[in-house]
Amino acid sequence: MKKFLIICLFLTTNLLVKAQNLEAGFFLGTAFYNGDIDVNLGNVFPQMRPSIGIFGRYNFNPTFSLRAQVYAGKLFADEKNYGSSSYRSLRGFSFTSPVTEISAVFEANLISLDRNFAFDRNDPFLSFYGFGGVGGAFFDPTTNFNEPNPVIDDVSIDKFAVYPKSSVVLIGGGGAKVKLTNELTLGLELGVRKTFTDYLDGISLLVGPRAKDYYFFSGATISWSFGGGNGSGNGNWGSHGKNVGCPTF
Repeated sequence: MKKFLIICLFLTTNLLVKAQNLEAGFFLGTAFYNGDIDVNLGNVFPQMRPSIGIFGRYNFNPTFSLRAQVYAGKLFADEKNYGSSSYRSLRGFSFTSPVTEISAVFEANLISLDRNFAFDRNDPFLSFYGFGGVGGAFFDPTTNFNEPNPVIDDVSIDKFAVYPKSSVVLIGGGGAKVKLTNELTLGLELGVRKTFTDYLDGISLLVGPRAKDYYFFSGATISWSFGGGNGSGNGNWGSHGKNVGCPTF
């Protein structure tokens, strides 16, 4: 019986430690794009579309974390947003596409500050972090070729093209997060996704060879740390008792 109780106590403690390192959360923000329908800085904001996501974060220690996530949003661009005298405005291509991403990223807390805004890696209140990873993107563009097109005689080369509607993506970005309570964390982040397709917008050969398309997710995150703790595997934020333990006999 003593051996059983010791094993039970060990497993319970181990589960609590792991739970303190585990977070689950939501993302709410915007998605936008850069590709063959170029979006200059002045057009980014009106072409943003909503995005949402869910994620789980495992904190190995106060500095490094691994995050698994599913994000979804809509991409949009319209060349008629350019000046009326520009070539792109005359060409008038536009597209919309849903995009769903399944990915994993590593996070590194680069700067961590406590509530007095002093550097404190082990008991962070405010953290600035970078992240990078890999994932898969799934999309299905609907492209308007502005027919009859005033500057391109034949758009059929892309209009009837057959291409994969998925791509591996490389991810990079950064953000900031604030630990409001022992369990609750709020954050802001911006991440870029480099795809390995030139058909994210349904257009490629009409505009000639060029770099592959990009898209971005930016927005706010909210996450909850299970089992108390500070999301870094220690209890510097205080303890919260839970009715978890071994059975009594």
